[in-house]
Amino acid sequence: MGELKRLETERHDFVKALHNIYNNEHIRPQQAEARKLADFIASAIETDNSLLRNEFGHNRIILALQAICLAEQEIGLRGHSLTAYLLRAVIRKPEQCALVERYFGQDVANTLQGFLRVEAIEVKTEAMRTDNFRNLLISQAGDMRIILMLIADSVNLMRQIKDVENIEAQRRVSTEAAWLYAPLAHKLGLYKLKSELEDLSLKYLEHDAYYMIKENLNATKRARDAYIENFIAPIRKMLDAEGLRYHMKGRTKSIHSIWQKMKKQQCGFNGVYDLFAIRIILDSPLEKEKEQCWKVF
Repeated sequence: MGELKRLETERHDFVKALHNIYNNEHIRPQQAEARKLADFIASAIETDNSLLRNEFGHNRIILALQAICLAEQEIGLRGHSLTAYLLRAVIRKPEQCALVERYFGQDVANTLQGFLRVEAIEVKTEAMRTDNFRNLLISQAGDMRIILMLIADSVNLMRQIKDVENIEAQRRVSTEAAWLYAPLAHKLGLYKLKSELEDLSLKYLEHDAYYMIKENLNATKRARDAYIENFIAPIRKMLDAEGLRYHMKGRTKSIHSIWQKMKKQQCGFNGVYDLFAIRIILDSPLEKEKEQCWKVF
C-alpha cells in the first residue's frame, strides 16, 4: 500500500510539474524538443535505472522539473541552462557530454559540463564556510546561470525532505544549504530564497529551536501586526506630506535571523526586541535620489 501511495503521489507531482512548464511560455519546449528530451531521458534510465532516484528515494526527473519551474518563477532563468539541468538528472560522466552535444547542441553540452565540474568538487563541511570555496564553485561552473540553477535546486530539495528516513543525508543537505547556497543566494541578491534556505536548514538542524521560535511568533502575531501598523502610520503620514513616491512594507524577521540574535545576545525569545523590520523603497528621479534617501533616513 505504501508503494502504491508513493507511485500515485509521484504521478500527481509529475503531471503538476509538466502542467506548470507547459503553461509557462518562457520555458515551454517545442514539441520536437520535448520528445527528444523524453526519449533521451527514458533511454538513459533504461540503461541504468539507478539514475531514477536520489539518496532519499525521490524521483530525479520530478525534482528537476520542479526546480526548473522554481528557477523561472523566482529567478527568471530560461533557455539552454534549464535543458542542461534536466539532463543532469541522468548524466553522470563527462564523456557522455559528446552524445548530449550531438542531440542538443554545444551550448547545452557546455552547460552540462559545468554542472558536472561543480558536482566533482569534494565538499568538506569546514570549507563550505569560506568565500574561497564559494569562489572556487563559481569558477568551476564557468557560467553564473549554473550557480543560480544550483540555488534553485537546493531550495526545491529542501522543500522535499521533511519526512525522509535518511536523517544523515538530510543533515548534510541542510548544512550545504545553510553554509553554501544561502550565502551564494545572498551574494546574488536572491534574498527571499536565501531566507527560505536558512529557515529550512534551521528546521532540520536545530529542530527544537526552530519550532520554539515559530510557535512564539504565531502566538504573538496579532499583537505584532498591530504594533507594526501603528509604527508605520506616522512614517507614512510624513512621507505623504513630503510628496514622495514610495513603497513601504513591515515584516517579521525570519526564524533564522531571530535564532542568530538569540545566540548572539545569549537570551530567550522574549529577550529579542527587534523582531520586525521596515523597508522603504523610494521611486525618486535620479537627480534627487540621494537627497530624498537622506531625507527619509
